[in-house]
Amino acid sequence: RIFLTHRDDVADHELFARRFGCKRIMHADDGARSLGVEQIVEDEQEVQLDEDLVAIPTPGHTRGHQGVFFDLPESRALYCADLLPTVGHLPLPFVMGFDVFPLTTLETKRSILRDATREGWLLLLEHDPDHLAIRVSGAADKVHFEKVA
Repeated sequence: RIFLTHRDDVADHELFARRFGCKRIMHADDGARSLGVEQIVEDEQEVQLDEDLVAIPTPGHTRGHQGVFFDLPESRALYCADLLPTVGHLPLPFVMGFDVFPLTTLETKRSILRDATREGWLLLLEHDPDHLAIRVSGAADKVHFEKVA
């Protein structure tokens, strides 16, 4: 299966699906039906992708944006996709200029940072070549990070 986190990061999904014989998973609010996606996520549901992977709604960048939890032996890791692309976006007022729903991004990020701090999650950052994985500490309004990878 191919998990598509949101609509602006789906280049060549059809080619990959055909090449590898995979079904695609994507949220309805990001145009999954018009893209011919086989498994469509509705509403604010979590989706168990397999034993150790869970997709969660992380709206804001797009309406149907989703992140993915990886259950690791020592902790959970959250692939943030474009919710939290770099460590420069950790402070709550900082969102990407092309977030479709920036106030929703802010609320989603506040919730994720609160839970990640409390539960010790690894956060996996898609667009930060110097910080692929971090742990956060502090409070939502004053987040600190430790580079893990």
